[in-house]
Amino acid sequence: MATRSLGSNAFSSRSGSLVGATPPRGTARRTRPFVAAFLLLLADLGCGLARGAGSDQEVAWQTYADQMQVRDWNRTLEVSIADAPSTAGSEGVIDLLVTNRSNEEVWFPPGYGAILLTYSEENLRWEEVKNRATYLGDGEIIEPRLSEASNWAAVTSVAPTLDTLGKPAMLRVLIVGRVVRDGAVTEEAVGGYIDVDLST
Repeated sequence: MATRSLGSNAFSSRSGSLVGATPPRGTARRTRPFVAAFLLLLADLGCGLARGAGSDQEVAWQTYADQMQVRDWNRTLEVSIADAPSTAGSEGVIDLLVTNRSNEEVWFPPGYGAILLTYSEENLRWEEVKNRATYLGDGEIIEPRLSEASNWAAVTSVAPTLDTLGKPAMLRVLIVGRVVRDGAVTEEAVGGYIDVDLST
């Protein structure tokens, strides 16, 4: 419909009626509820599509996390990139800072129990990525942050096999340890994770 505004002389070429003319009494009242309902419907549809876009990945992560039986993801342990930006270096090595935010000691196997994951859109699940890094030793303990002298943080590295990943790709790096009580390592697992952008 070729409608244009010409001030007080505005008109519609289809009907020839003035655009600014007063509608019959009651028209606006009948129209507004329908318009409002239509806008709400569009908003709900948009929110539904947004939720659906990430729901498969979120459900898959919850399934994987439940199988891990880890307590308090990203609460006891905090995982961050040791050096910005949060991307893999030229050799595909990612340096991570692991911080104990709890009041308990946490024991880690060599490599701080690092697990590398990527989400498969095709298989609708999180799949492990091979870590090329080699770790030595029998394990480490990170102490709680009771004082500045405490050993409450540590740095480790992971090296994902990048040629197996599509582009763009997001890598989820998990760090998993076990709580220490009364000098003994328990079966209570704690963990943290960080998402690393590998698209650049």
